[in-house]
Amino acid sequence: MLLAAAGTLGIAAPASNRPGNFSIRPELKPGARLVSSGIYRRIRHPMYGAVLLGGRAAVLADPRPWRAAAWLAPLAVLIAKLRREERHLLQRFGDYAVCRRWTRSPVPPIF
Repeated sequence: MLLAAAGTLGIAAPASNRPGNFSIRPELKPGARLVSSGIYRRIRHPMYGAVLLGGRAAVLADPRPWRAAAWLAPLAVLIAKLRREERHLLQRFGDYAVCRRWTRSPVPPIF
């Protein structure tokens, strides 16, 4: 079920976004625009969520300690990226603070 949710997020994010708006870096591109439609109406950073859910599914399918440790590394990296990207979004888009109130984070206990 988690793997299906990861796949759904992984497909829905680019479908809701315009080409060229994505970047693997947390800094915003010069022509970036705030997307608040599609999957972005429900969750912020759906691609991060897809990666985390897919990794969690792998850990649950075979819960060996090394798999859990391997999942924690990208979790830490994505949390750091998410925090940085959130700062950039708040600086560039004044209405992003409003979006944050009605959307969920892929890492709920943190944001």
